[in-house]
Amino acid sequence: MSTGVGMVDRYATDPAMRATTFVVVDFEGTTPTGAPAEPIELGVVLLQLSAGRCRRRPA
Repeated sequence: MSTGVGMVDRYATDPAMRATTFVVVDFEGTTPTGAPAEPIELGVVLLQLSAGRCRRRPA
């Protein structure tokens, strides 16, 4: 069975991948039945590949 380590190494050294910032958006809401959805909490995290690991990037 492959562990996929080679794939991780390939992406960790790819300049385009290292220059990419991933934006993770999380929202939660409490919506009563039949009402339009309204988020009440929103969170955003920026992630970037650095030294072979995904790390939070300051906004």
